[in-house]
Amino acid sequence: MSNRDPFPMRSKAAEALESSVKESGLAKDGEWNKMNSTTLLDDGIRVSTASDKKKSESNALNEEEDDEKGIEMEGDDEFFDRPLNDKHPFMTWLSQNASYLFIKLYGSAMPESEIRRVLLLASTLFFMIGGYWLLRSLKDPVITALCGVEVIPKAKFMSVFVVLFMVAIYNKLLDSNMPKYKLFFLFGMFYFFVFSVIAYLLTDPVIGLPNAQASPNRLLGWINYCAIESFGSIMVSLFWSFTNSNVSVTTAKSSYGFVVATAQIGSMLGPLVVSQFAEKVGIPMCYFFGALCMLLLQGTMAIYVWIYGAGKEEKISPEKKKKKSGVMEGLWLCWEHKYIMGLMIISCFFMVQVTIVDYTMKVLARNHFAGKYPCLPNMTCWDSLTNSSVGLSDDAVASFAKFLGIFGLCTNMLSFFSKLIRY
Repeated sequence: MSNRDPFPMRSKAAEALESSVKESGLAKDGEWNKMNSTTLLDDGIRVSTASDKKKSESNALNEEEDDEKGIEMEGDDEFFDRPLNDKHPFMTWLSQNASYLFIKLYGSAMPESEIRRVLLLASTLFFMIGGYWLLRSLKDPVITALCGVEVIPKAKFMSVFVVLFMVAIYNKLLDSNMPKYKLFFLFGMFYFFVFSVIAYLLTDPVIGLPNAQASPNRLLGWINYCAIESFGSIMVSLFWSFTNSNVSVTTAKSSYGFVVATAQIGSMLGPLVVSQFAEKVGIPMCYFFGALCMLLLQGTMAIYVWIYGAGKEEKISPEKKKKKSGVMEGLWLCWEHKYIMGLMIISCFFMVQVTIVDYTMKVLARNHFAGKYPCLPNMTCWDSLTNSSVGLSDDAVASFAKFLGIFGLCTNMLSFFSKLIRY
């Protein structure tokens, strides 16, 4: 292969350079332009020489070290340090608008990467609380239609033991060092399956809503009530546990109000869906909408884990494991510390009053809609043997659900405006 230079330099300066290098004897013919050397031409032009090679390399190394020190002093670059999956144009557009929203609401903007982190976590809580309030608005109409309004206090009492059982399972899995995000997906898929099956069974002509003869022995109403109660206790606790291990204190202080306000918007939209569509598409379809929220909240959490990872999952060795607190640890704390017992008594009295008032409202609402949309002969809620009504008509059940949807919407609207402003 020829050593001819494919791009020869024809200028006078190039010819002078070539002749000076050849005269110095530092290069062979045809290789003058491939040398790593310096020499000083007659007209003052300086080129590389072999004697200066080590000096230039040493200077380059020193410059690289200075650059590295400078980078460490300046801090991390927010754009280049973010994950590659996080540079999508849509995410950039979303973060810019979210930053503007943060400035309007709180007066200062967080770093761009932290804004996207907060948005994903807020979206997860949005679907969680929105789905919960959607299902909560249907919980009492369903058990009233299937089992009668009289069983609601018993179902409330029974749900306490169901929640304790689910919490015991949750604590057991948490002590097994299973990553929190896997627990999140595990419980999320469990509740999606449970709520989807309930939504399907509500359309069954025998055990579902088409059979309007209320009976305390209809198991579907009890499962519906206890499943929704346990979901509100388990999933919300699991979300905050995951969030606390993945968000810094500074970000938490800046974004807590925004996250809670976003969840409050979900708590308004959930009942709004019931109030608008319970009479149009039916209660089973609205129930399935709530089940879909279980998938959506897992989708936003999956995107978060994909972009930011699972966070710091602390694995405790068997030697360092502390004594397990247990489910009943709260009662022991109340017994040992009198001020905790006082707080428990105040909370219990408050919840007793709320439960009594809430149950009274639902009994009055049930009687109102039963009178407005009475059960007539030839309906499934009519007993031909006793020639009397033994349940609610379809219109009464749908109107009852719509009323609770409006009630939930108004309640959460008041709560939203109080939580939007950060004091």
